[in-house]
Formats: sequence, structure tokens, C-alpha cells
Amino acid sequence: MGQYESRNFRVNQCESHVKSDLDTVSLSIDSRDARKLNFLIDTGAEISLTRSWSLTPGVNCQFHEEVDINGVSKAVMRTEGTVELKHFTETHETTHTFHVLGEDSEMHCDAILGKGFLEERDSVIIYCSRQLVMNDVIVNFDSKP
Repeated sequence: MGQYESRNFRVNQCESHVKSDLDTVSLSIDSRDARKLNFLIDTGAEISLTRSWSLTPGVNCQFHEEVDINGVSKAVMRTEGTVELKHFTETHETTHTFHVLGEDSEMHCDAILGKGFLEERDSVIIYCSRQLVMNDVIVNFDSKP
């Protein structure tokens, strides 16, 4: 089994796992809303991102912390600000700052869990069992389409 280690998170890879898929987990971000957002697990992203239209109405976005980011396509995108999002699993709640992309973003998921999110939770990404372990909370990857 191969293993990649960062400052506070680990990636366990199966010998048969080819890291070409876009692995996601679904998490609730608002206790008032039963809807779950689709979060891409991106160990190469320095920051965590979300799209503005994925946010629950009434979530307060701070529009003072804009940053320019480069995606895989090398196109520069500017975030609109930041938002503190609460994430809910069946047993835990946690909060993290996400940078918000505007309506015209080409991101194909609702949000991206970057290195900061993974490191703060001492996460382990286990590709063999398709699970993300955050502190002691286990979240299964979404099913493949």
C-alpha cells in the first residue's frame, strides 16, 4: 500500500487505485437544510473553495478577502470573499473558512476540500475503502456515477 503524508493528513492508496477519478463526499452545511453539497477532495489545493450559488440563502459571506487562484486549466479566477461553513455529519459538526467563487465559476462540484481543511482535522484519505477519516469521523466517498 502506498502512502503520501503531509503535515497533518495522510493518503493511503491501494496498489490497484489509479488516482484519476474525482473523488467526492457529500456533507450538509446547514442544520436547517437537508440538502447535501458535493465536496471534491483535492490534496493539491492550498485553500478550500465553494461556489456562491451552492450556499444556503442567508449564509453570510465576507466580501473583503478576495484572492486570485489558478486552477488545473491555469486560468486565473478571483474569489469574491470568504464564508465560514459548518459541516454536519451524523455525529459531528465542524467549521471551516471557504473562499467563495462567483456565479460564473467553472467548478464542476459544489465545493473543494483543500489541504487546510484536511490538515486541521488530521485527515486520512483511504482509497481502498473509499473513505475520508477526519479526526475520528468516517465519511464514505460518494458513489461513482
